[in-house]
Amino acid sequence: MAETSLTIPNTHHLIDSGRAKERHYDLSTGIQSFEIDWISKASASQRSGRAGRTAPGHCYRLYSSAVYENYFPQFAKPEIQRMPIDGIVLQMKSMNIDTVTNFPFPTPPDRFALRKSEISLAHLGAVAFQQGQSDWFMRGDPGGEGTITDLGRAMAKYPLSPRFARMLVSGFQYDCLPYVIALVSILSVGDPFIHETAIDEDDPSGCLDEHAINETEVLNNADCKAREIRRQKRRQFFKVQQQYASLVGGVSDLFKFLAVVGAYEFGQGTNPSKFCHENFVRPKAMEEIHKLRAQITRIVQVVTNGTGLKVEFSPKLLPPSETQLKVLRQLITSAFIDQVAIKASKVKSCQSSSGKQGGKNENRNLIAYRTIGIEEDVFIHPSSVLFDSNLHPEPDFIVFQELHRTEKRIWIKGITLINPSWLPVLGKSLCSFSKPLESSTLKNKIMTTTHPPDATERKCFVVPRFGGPNLDVELGPVQMTQRKVGNLWVWV
Repeated sequence: MAETSLTIPNTHHLIDSGRAKERHYDLSTGIQSFEIDWISKASASQRSGRAGRTAPGHCYRLYSSAVYENYFPQFAKPEIQRMPIDGIVLQMKSMNIDTVTNFPFPTPPDRFALRKSEISLAHLGAVAFQQGQSDWFMRGDPGGEGTITDLGRAMAKYPLSPRFARMLVSGFQYDCLPYVIALVSILSVGDPFIHETAIDEDDPSGCLDEHAINETEVLNNADCKAREIRRQKRRQFFKVQQQYASLVGGVSDLFKFLAVVGAYEFGQGTNPSKFCHENFVRPKAMEEIHKLRAQITRIVQVVTNGTGLKVEFSPKLLPPSETQLKVLRQLITSAFIDQVAIKASKVKSCQSSSGKQGGKNENRNLIAYRTIGIEEDVFIHPSSVLFDSNLHPEPDFIVFQELHRTEKRIWIKGITLINPSWLPVLGKSLCSFSKPLESSTLKNKIMTTTHPPDATERKCFVVPRFGGPNLDVELGPVQMTQRKVGNLWVWV
């Protein structure tokens, strides 16, 4: 609070520890972590200014002048140098600034970060490289500067993260746009449920009290009764989580959030405060999601104006059909295609970081996964609907939204179960393809076309390999189309 623009009246004394817990983002791996470190000298001055804002005051600093001079940087690191810049790069590409690495930024970001953003946009289909080969990622950096595609120009019209814009651009399929807008709103705000540690606070749910406890002799003791109330609260919390997860098949954490948002919108006219208490969700988060849905809908209306596409905002969300749920999973996969995690036992020659082949951990629920660009094992976070292998089979292929490092391991959050057959189609830049198969079961199907006259197209079965240098997974045979350009066959 001391570094915000808020002025708290009658504050005359302030104690400054000189430390701050901040989110750190590893540009090379995409892993986020929260670390405690010294603040900057500018932040220390800002903190001291909070004391005595409206009257004389004192700031007590819990560090020496030597620590201040030797360990405090002059200013905090600019956000452009410590956070993903995919959106900035996409906007620059849409303005025909192709050589972003040579652009004279006032505060230039890391060149590696710029290059990584270009590659991430290429996986989303927003940027294309001149090399034009679908397996450039498997063979290393494509070289050269990427140019924006038609899909990228459509994505650049949305003032959102490119991943969210990717979902919105394709969200008109099977009338899925209202659900896509809701998902984007949820991802922008964050998990609407209260944190598990908040359950033990003084009745945050408002739905349990002493009358919810069975009257037994042991509960006559006040401490025992309080412990039992907390136990009942936690039991109810996890029951609610499981209830919303099961409504949409238990295949995605994002669908669990979508289900509770849909239920909230239907209960909006009655008593939203009571709904939030009974379902362990944060009222402010639900209000923000509701407002953001309306705002994004208006943006989509402006973007699609004149295209003939009809976009209307309806607060109430009907439950999606099975087909719509499948399409939504595919849209999520397309937006996070470079964040696919595969069970370690499926990865060729994979030796997990726990030292056991196949990725088993000491905890049977902690199944090791491998993902692109990270040499360590990653694990499904316990809060995920896909965490408990006792309730469903262990998923082989998933996409995730976030990576978080703790002292012991790397967790993945925001998980969605995917079908591996989607990867060669949605993640062509992350795949390499074998030569056309010739066998008794898979015969090549060659089709000669007359347009264009100097090219020949053919459909053939190939075996794709997904993942890149540190993640080599063979997928099942798929049918692909090739076009002959000169003497080379190029994947379409």
